Amino acid sequence: IFISTVTAMAATFALFGKMHILTLVFGTSLIGSCIDYSLHYFISWKANTDFHSGSEIRAHLLKGLGLSLISTVLCYFVLLFAPFNLLKQMSVFSMAGIVSTFLTAIAIYPYIPVPETGKDIYLIKLMKTPSWYNKKLVGRIVVTSMFVVSIGTLLVCHKNFKIENNVASLYKMEGREFQDETEASQVLNYSPSGWFIVSGRTVEDVLQNEEAVTAKLKVVNEGKAKGGYICTSAFIPSIKKQQESRAASERLLPLAAEQYEYLGYDASLASSLRKEFYAGKDDFIQMGKNVPEYLERAVSSAWIGEIDGKYYSVVLPTSVTDYDAYVKIADESDDVFFISKVRNMNSDLDRLSKMILTLFVIVYIVIFVVLRFFYTWKQSFKIISVPLLIVLFIVAIFSLVNIHLEFFSIVGMILVFGLGLDYVIYMMENEKRKDESENAKLEPFAIALSFVTTAVSFGSLALSKFIPVHMIGLSIFIGLAVAYVSTFFYTRAEF
Repeated sequence: IFISTVTAMAATFALFGKMHILTLVFGTSLIGSCIDYSLHYFISWKANTDFHSGSEIRAHLLKGLGLSLISTVLCYFVLLFAPFNLLKQMSVFSMAGIVSTFLTAIAIYPYIPVPETGKDIYLIKLMKTPSWYNKKLVGRIVVTSMFVVSIGTLLVCHKNFKIENNVASLYKMEGREFQDETEASQVLNYSPSGWFIVSGRTVEDVLQNEEAVTAKLKVVNEGKAKGGYICTSAFIPSIKKQQESRAASERLLPLAAEQYEYLGYDASLASSLRKEFYAGKDDFIQMGKNVPEYLERAVSSAWIGEIDGKYYSVVLPTSVTDYDAYVKIADESDDVFFISKVRNMNSDLDRLSKMILTLFVIVYIVIFVVLRFFYTWKQSFKIISVPLLIVLFIVAIFSLVNIHLEFFSIVGMILVFGLGLDYVIYMMENEKRKDESENAKLEPFAIALSFVTTAVSFGSLALSKFIPVHMIGLSIFIGLAVAYVSTFFYTRAEF
């Protein structure tokens, strides 16, 4: 474990220059795989009386360990295509660790002297098969039942089956943080989840474009709560808007004397008002010229300014009351763009989930081809059907409890694909033993211990309150359990 972890960290730092904490968290799953390889070697090293040297044990295990390595690394390799640096780090970390574990098992362990006298593993003797147990019949019934149950559950709960990503659900605030956020939202009445980017060749163009956007927003949000917005033009109107306001004021000037008199002021003040009005007829407030400092600070969160010869600003809606309507407003102008990070990330994750599933199918076919070089058609189909059962069972359970499949659970499903294949490959190799000696029972015992250790390491991830880690751990834990049970009953091996 130590050698594999150091190797994995070194490879990650060498390629990325740093390592995310979640990569290390996910790396705990590596512990289970490291123990798997060691268990298979040292159980034979301790108790298999057929082997008298480390090289004989290596020759016996090399095919199973090699195929296990290929299937696991292929599944981790798929994550390199994900556009998330974190998942790429996880992929490199895990692949480097797994390869290191394999090399340790075949290149270092064989040099440890084999005990001259094999010692019994007493736990194996406690696991006796009853004389009435028909391994073929029971195995077929159990595995067939697992397929029927998973498919039947999917047929009944098919409406709950959906691939849907919701970034907002990946993190849930609790305690004081949640209370503070709730209170702040109530006080500010502000919870933006999207915004408009407005551009123009000049400052005036940007402000006019802003005013066009906000005019449409008023129509869309009329009578709706949280339908307000923050923008630069609300504080500093465009010159065109200021001219329109001045023209409206000019039309009211003839009524000034009458209004002054009505309000109890000297009517002669109207002439001075008129004089001041025309004296400042060309005075307009303009961004970057005569805007007071306090006003510049007020719009600093909305005004972006010049970038590469164009000017930009942001219109921040209080909330997105109608996503489609907001997108339509942006689509009506080449100078307006609507950004909704949550929606965009959800769409990207949906697209990525489908891409990963496509790669999963390709890996599935590749692994089947590789297996065909080492096993008969019947054996190859038996091995490759286990990952299919894993996927069916995970999807069935998620549908039963109405949890939508999302990117991270799909990632977990792909990883358990490789890990689950290990069990059936090891057991298939053990099928070649026709004798009933204790040596024939060592491999099933190693697989049982391997399942327990791997399930514990991945099961711990399922306890995480961080949703992505929880979903990965949960799907892998379910898949591992299905892989072990199906492998145990699917093959001729027995305790």
